[in-house]
Amino acid sequence: MEKRDLVDKIICIRCKHSIVSTSVYSIRLESEVRRMMDEMSEVDWQAEIRRTVETMVRERKKRMLLDRAEARWKEQVECAEGAAAMIREERDAR
Repeated sequence: MEKRDLVDKIICIRCKHSIVSTSVYSIRLESEVRRMMDEMSEVDWQAEIRRTVETMVRERKKRMLLDRAEARWKEQVECAEGAAAMIREERDAR
């Protein structure tokens, strides 16, 4: 494989897998909880905690957006004649 082909392949792989920047967020746990976690060495705690936090954040963000949309929906003024009549009127005015 030529050097240029290798570079193209690496670039292609990087394009398919976006590089995500991360930051550190540390928490304090009770010593007993940490000891129990250490006893469960087969569990990838970093991955489990990351997945749990990401899921919770996405669900709460979704809930927040839905609550905001619902609040805006309730603020809408009802039209006595209805949407169909308004659309028909606009269309006929053209």
